[in-house]
Amino acid sequence: MKKTLAVLIFTIILIALISPFFIGIAAEKQIGKQISFIEKENNISVSNAYKRNWFTSSAETTFSLAEIFNAYNIFPKRMPAGFKDIIIKTRSEIIHGPFPLKRFYSKQPVFKPVLSVTKNVTKIILPPDISKLNPTVTTYISTFPDGNSVGAFTIPGANLLDEDVEMKISQIDGEMSFSPDMSSRSISFNLPEFLLNEKSSKTKIDNLKFSFQEKKKEISKLTISFDNFLFGKSKIKNCALAASTKESNGLLAFEMKIDAEEGEDENGKAGPIEFSLTGKKINKDACNQIISLYKEMNNKRGQNQDDKIANVFLITQVLSLLPEILSESPEIILSNKIGTPDGNVLLDAQLKISDKNINEIKDIRQIINSIIFNLSMTFPESAAQKYIFMSDDPQKALAQKMMIKDGENYKLDLIYKNAELTVNGQPFSLFEKENNTKQF
Repeated sequence: MKKTLAVLIFTIILIALISPFFIGIAAEKQIGKQISFIEKENNISVSNAYKRNWFTSSAETTFSLAEIFNAYNIFPKRMPAGFKDIIIKTRSEIIHGPFPLKRFYSKQPVFKPVLSVTKNVTKIILPPDISKLNPTVTTYISTFPDGNSVGAFTIPGANLLDEDVEMKISQIDGEMSFSPDMSSRSISFNLPEFLLNEKSSKTKIDNLKFSFQEKKKEISKLTISFDNFLFGKSKIKNCALAASTKESNGLLAFEMKIDAEEGEDENGKAGPIEFSLTGKKINKDACNQIISLYKEMNNKRGQNQDDKIANVFLITQVLSLLPEILSESPEIILSNKIGTPDGNVLLDAQLKISDKNINEIKDIRQIINSIIFNLSMTFPESAAQKYIFMSDDPQKALAQKMMIKDGENYKLDLIYKNAELTVNGQPFSLFEKENNTKQF
């Protein structure tokens, strides 16, 4: 019995001593896969120096932010020259599994076997002519034998004060998770306070919370909320945004909702505010082509070509995609409700395509006839007088022409169907004959 127990204890110790070596090899391969994915996904090159030991390993990765800017065409003409010299450098300390004794962070798995636990310290190295600050992000990642990872991160707070600008950012704490191929991932963080005080304006955000989830690139969810947001003379109180997208059989659907307790600007206060926007049956391939076209247009701008030429190029190409965009009868629905002291401002709109047989752009008449658009608006009299009837804006002048009195409110019901427009139940045209009879 004693001999058997001794053999068992010896075997456990042997496994504990040997397993970190082989787990270290597996961890190095997994990290290599993740770096390769980042390089391929973002079209950048990452310098990676990896040193593997028996129980621990270390690594240093470096890449240029300019490559990210180039890959995503971010402000190609307006980006200050110094931004091209920003370097992202990460130093990593890696502890091999299966049960690391060292505790990097409070939510680190303790009793669940892991492939590795990694502490990453990332420095954003800015040229001196841009900023004296070099922000640091500390990330902790636990990678499991199946390749899935969970972790947490911290961004220290910062205070900047000079003659013209005061900036204060409190510490940011967050969590994340991702699958081996990054097709499923999530990130969330909390920013208690952000303040940017300039001579001419002030921006302040209290208790900002952010969350993003993506599942196999088919379902994604985004939520953002904050207690207070101040931008110049505008204020928003207790606001929450929730957005989601879903893909099925090559078609996209999306939904976005915004709720706020109160909004305020130089014209006064309003609230509560409710806004929703949904879309259905949107062709994913066509959307991806439009995104690619937009990137190509930005490239043309970056090559110092005339912006007007780039815009014409984009519009022409988007028009050529119209049959594909409209092929599945897409639908977009908008709803908005804003509270005022005298009642609610209401807006509901729906746009959809009724014909699936649009095959080429020359069928422009068929495209026009297939569009169905409904719009309903209700304004309390005080809000209508303040925001519409007292304005010289051409669009609001058109609304004045269309809106009718309905009790204590002004309303507008607009329907476009079969290439005909009716307003409040009557045929409508922007043009009138000499005898003042309306035509359409």
